[in-house]
Amino acid sequence: MRTCSIPEGTALFLPIANVIFAADPPPAPRPSLREMRDFTKSVIDAATDLLVEIDGVPIRNLDLFRFTSPVFVLTLREDNIGQAPPGPYFPAVDEGFYVMLTPLPVGEHRFRIHAENPSFNQVFDVTYHLTVVPLSLP
Repeated sequence: MRTCSIPEGTALFLPIANVIFAADPPPAPRPSLREMRDFTKSVIDAATDLLVEIDGVPIRNLDLFRFTSPVFVLTLREDNIGQAPPGPYFPAVDEGFYVMLTPLPVGEHRFRIHAENPSFNQVFDVTYHLTVVPLSLP
């Protein structure tokens, strides 16, 4: 379980399941945009058992939350999670399922995301304990 606090009035934008494909910098051979899109689409097509719950209430029709990004530059920091060389990667594309939540009321909340991808033998299941704290004005 992950625990965090957020200020009241904060909307949350979170991936349910997604994949980014970024081309390696030259002189590495570059895949075509079609190859990149086909790859990201095939990975997300294989995603199953999508679930998003807020305080035990599931969000329905998650298939409506699938998006394909425009082409973008992915700039990686020195301490990136993939431990790839830092710097810009172009072109990059993303496809996945995302949710944007309207601000939750002040108090304690439980937010759960679940997704599986049997093609990669992956299961993602994480629960967030969110505390929405009131804003204190000076």
